[in-house]
Amino acid sequence: MTLNDTIRALRRERGMTQEQLGKPLRLSAQAVSKWETDRSYPDINLLPQIAEMLNISIDELIGKKDTENS
Repeated sequence: MTLNDTIRALRRERGMTQEQLGKPLRLSAQAVSKWETDRSYPDINLLPQIAEMLNISIDELIGKKDTENS
């Protein structure tokens, strides 16, 4: 799953709007929409906050696979 797919899917699973995800980050719903439609990416400095808001690790957020157990 790509970063944009992960953000969109987890935001929806948690019943959050794009505005609810963006507001604590001081971003507009349009900025979140651009991430979800793969037209832009979140600033790398925001990844820890986004991961925390979506209750996942940064590795999970960026789609890193566990290669040790593969």
